[in-house]
Amino acid sequence: MPAVETELELYKQYSVTLDSTGAGTISAIGPVNHGERWVIQATQTAIPASVAQARLQIFWQGLTAMVEGTYSANMDNTNTVFELMAGQKLNYVFAGGDAAVIATITLRGKLYLAGQRAY
Repeated sequence: MPAVETELELYKQYSVTLDSTGAGTISAIGPVNHGERWVIQATQTAIPASVAQARLQIFWQGLTAMVEGTYSANMDNTNTVFELMAGQKLNYVFAGGDAAVIATITLRGKLYLAGQRAY
């Protein structure tokens, strides 16, 4: 018999201030609770348009396996689907931007929780 899951909307937003080299990392993004599963269906980046165009690279479980990237972090989107179980993480690395600029990612998709939930 398949496990029962409750499906919810996933909407998460994270930001980082780029350092003096125009780089910044948003680390260890993913579900943390047992029985929680994320299906990220879209990742949007935002960075002020008046600055150097930073790039975004997405890494799986550390910083060695790049799985996706963008040419520009200014309102760029990727529709690569990532399915993450509790403990699995993605790392988002910005490079080539201006110092002290705030770079943001927005994740959209589905959040699944083990069991039946009342909501």
